[in-house]
Amino acid sequence: GYALVFGSTNDTLNSYNTTANNYLDIKFNNNSDTGLTLANEKSGNTSGRGTYKGIAGILVNTGTDDTVINKGSIKEDGSTTHVRTYGAVVNKGNFKNWGDITLNSSLMAQAKDVTEEDLKKVNIGIFANDSNRNNTSIEHHGDIKIGNTSGNDAEKNIGGFGIYGYNIKTGAKEDGTDSTITINRNSYGIFSGDGNVDIQGTKLLVGNDSVLGHTQNSWTDNNGNIHQYDRQIESNVRKYTDPND
Repeated sequence: GYALVFGSTNDTLNSYNTTANNYLDIKFNNNSDTGLTLANEKSGNTSGRGTYKGIAGILVNTGTDDTVINKGSIKEDGSTTHVRTYGAVVNKGNFKNWGDITLNSSLMAQAKDVTEEDLKKVNIGIFANDSNRNNTSIEHHGDIKIGNTSGNDAEKNIGGFGIYGYNIKTGAKEDGTDSTITINRNSYGIFSGDGNVDIQGTKLLVGNDSVLGHTQNSWTDNNGNIHQYDRQIESNVRKYTDPND
């Protein structure tokens, strides 16, 4: 399902360069579902739930010479979908985004249990759904946040992308401040499969805010007591990777 759809007529006699502008904030709801996870989708436990086949704020399905400009924010509101949720999907055409995009955590599963096939179901801020680099371009000037990056749910926020596409350009927001793309560990800020790439005026906050080493190890003394090694400590916080990563 899509909140806004931008299409184009198939005119073989004329070549139109059209531009569509959206100034509305977009809040989309997946049947008020409060937790459609990867486990629900794989088990088939989706009765009475929202769709697991894809939901997005904007669909761009125009001609390759057409442009859609979004100035409004995009957010899932009133529901919580962890599979195949997108701020915008670009099937064909050029998408310029100046709005903030906020989505829920991706998949909600342990990283060790996620398969290659499961990674096709992740949440993505802006997604170019065409492998031909000549058919799409993405220009972004806003904030993107994919789910939780701290707390108990963070370790299950897996595989999300801020932007996935081709011919990607990013830059500062309208007020001149940097755009910020915030995603979790085991996830991706920007992926460009091909085409021209121009990344500037953008902060990428990916995973933890400090470099982590190995998982925390332990040792057992002669009395059978287990002790944790605490060599990687900063400001009284242990800086170790999660064993489920």
